[in-house]
Amino acid sequence: MPDGWINAVHPEDRATTLAAWREALRTRKTYSVEYRLRHIKSGYRWTAAKGVPQLNANGDVRAWVGMNTDVDERRRSEEHIQFVMKELSHRTKNLLAVIFSMARQIARHSGPADFITNFSARIQGLSRSHDLLVSTNWKGVPLDEHLRAQLQPFAALDNRQVRISGPRLVLGPAATQALGLAFHELATNAAKHGALTSAGGYIEITWCVESKGDAEIFRLTWRERHEGLQLAQENKAGFGHTVLNRVVPDTLLGVVDYRMGEDGVSWEIEAPLHEVALSSNRLQDLSR
Repeated sequence: MPDGWINAVHPEDRATTLAAWREALRTRKTYSVEYRLRHIKSGYRWTAAKGVPQLNANGDVRAWVGMNTDVDERRRSEEHIQFVMKELSHRTKNLLAVIFSMARQIARHSGPADFITNFSARIQGLSRSHDLLVSTNWKGVPLDEHLRAQLQPFAALDNRQVRISGPRLVLGPAATQALGLAFHELATNAAKHGALTSAGGYIEITWCVESKGDAEIFRLTWRERHEGLQLAQENKAGFGHTVLNRVVPDTLLGVVDYRMGEDGVSWEIEAPLHEVALSSNRLQDLSR
């Protein structure tokens, strides 16, 4: 069968492969084409096919001499690099958008003298979230590790001033960045005005997964406890208020309850679990 060999070529590559071969027949010139060829054991593999016409004294083609070279490893490597570059471009654009929005909001709520200090502190918090994502190849960040990374610059993580408890849960990239902003703002406020300014003060952070009908809900509560401190009034026009009450709940499609009481500060967020955790998380995994 003159064209029977094409049945071993991947259906998506057949038109290009046949066109290259027929063009070579018409022009009597060397042809070179890459396509996926069905292997007897390992499925389709990329191959580089090259052929040279052998001409007789009259200039007619008497035979074609060619070879097929397996280039599957090289092609898959190239495809992986292209995928990584596209993913990197997408994530970089998202990160730059977050930084631009952050700079604009801080500039709106800070004077020129305070902008560099405030902006630098927020960038460092964002950087900690990004470092954790990079360390896991953007496959998600355990919530407890994320909290410790964000709180480490502000307090000793010895269970005296910072108390963390909750089931195992791995945050998705968007939730990692959003909650990282919230944790940084809350920790900064605690270090300046709240529980971390008092020897007897402490922060208690708990989270859980609840069922509401057919939905699974993530709930996290940040509570500060201390006595004898005069709490600073919440700046409802500030960048921190915007992050805690608008940016984070909007990103996670959740609701927030942020309060300042006589005994301390509390911030609670409730959001759909699928907006917070990776899709591979299951309730039975969360209890480990």
